[in-house]
Amino acid sequence: MVSSSNSSGSSGMRSAPIVEARTQECLEEMRNMPSDELANVIILIGRTGVGKSALLEYLTNALGHSKSSPNAVTLNFQLERVNLFSKRYYIMDTPGFDTDKEQDVFREIVRGIEAVQPHAKIVGVMLVTRINDNRAEAVDNKLVAFVDKLCGPKYAGQITAVTNFWNVSEPEEKMEFEMRLEERLHQWRAVLGQEMKQYQHGRRYNSFGEDAGECLKWRGDSDDIKAYAKAMVDRHYGGIVPRDPVIVQELFENQPLGKTAAGEFLGIPPPPQSSSGSTSASSPGQTGATTPPPPTSEPEAEEIPRPSASSDRANPSQSRPQMPPEPDRPNLVEDLIKGVFNNVLIPAAQDFLANRALGVMMGGAAGGAAGGFPSHLDPLSSHDHFVARGLPGDLGSRTQYAQARGINLEPGSPAFGDAVRSSIMRERPL
Repeated sequence: MVSSSNSSGSSGMRSAPIVEARTQECLEEMRNMPSDELANVIILIGRTGVGKSALLEYLTNALGHSKSSPNAVTLNFQLERVNLFSKRYYIMDTPGFDTDKEQDVFREIVRGIEAVQPHAKIVGVMLVTRINDNRAEAVDNKLVAFVDKLCGPKYAGQITAVTNFWNVSEPEEKMEFEMRLEERLHQWRAVLGQEMKQYQHGRRYNSFGEDAGECLKWRGDSDDIKAYAKAMVDRHYGGIVPRDPVIVQELFENQPLGKTAAGEFLGIPPPPQSSSGSTSASSPGQTGATTPPPPTSEPEAEEIPRPSASSDRANPSQSRPQMPPEPDRPNLVEDLIKGVFNNVLIPAAQDFLANRALGVMMGGAAGGAAGGFPSHLDPLSSHDHFVARGLPGDLGSRTQYAQARGINLEPGSPAFGDAVRSSIMRERPL
């Protein structure tokens, strides 16, 4: 079993043995899975106090992670399980990525990845942040760049940017948060890739998985918040064919941490060469035995109330052989086929389906109002309709457009989006 040393010594750590036991139980389940199956693991990464542990509890109905004790913060990776639509996921919580703690956190993330390998696939990474932080500090930008180095550019579609703490008391504050979200999503996608997904934890979502623009109450709407978070996991990761993040391939190739993309970015020195040519104990495969756990960081502030507990434990009984991750090797024929498929067949099919769906919904023939609508945009999104017409699609611009035409609905609401979308389609048909 993977060892975990947690020694804060506060009364808030009384749940630590239980949490660690559940982590070990999850690891045993993975090891005892059938040899032709891989567990689905999602890693939570973020600064201390952004609500990673609370999000873990909302996703899994577990307790003991989100704590109120001043010294009770996540020091080691932790695992919980959740079953969603007949598919099981393991959610991995990690220590807070804070100034002067970055290298320790990276080592602990690596320790968690090595603990689940080769029995699991890292199907996703969630970058958790606070929307109520009015400015991004240097460590916030460093965190985004670190996630990029950890995952690699081809992994962008499996990264979800989760914004937390949508606690608003005034309409003006809500609009300020939404403008901040637009700005940060633009910045994050510039680093991580346009395929990066997003989720606003604590807001209402409709049956299509779209943000309905309503901020929920953490206590009164707790059940809804849990349901929306779980639906997001299924929506983002339930139907994908996952690839490995770069760090998994680097560890499989026995790259020392200082030679990995993330390690070089964080300034981890390469291991010294001994006379026999062997590397030091900082190389992958030995981090669990030689790397100390990250020290205590700042306390998690403004804790979100925890959901009620539930559990469903399994007792697997047989182990499985090692299965290395698939390396990325160039294949000219395969690349040519993929290029034709991705750049010709898929866009043509998407154009046809998008135009037909929008035509039916708007009451016209397929391909009518949306005959020239770009296939990579969402025909049901007012934002994308503005972008398709060469107009700024941010919420502020759409609000100004609506006010000039007497559309006095709440900005960001579904009714607002429908009205603005219908108006721009009438004014500027494609």
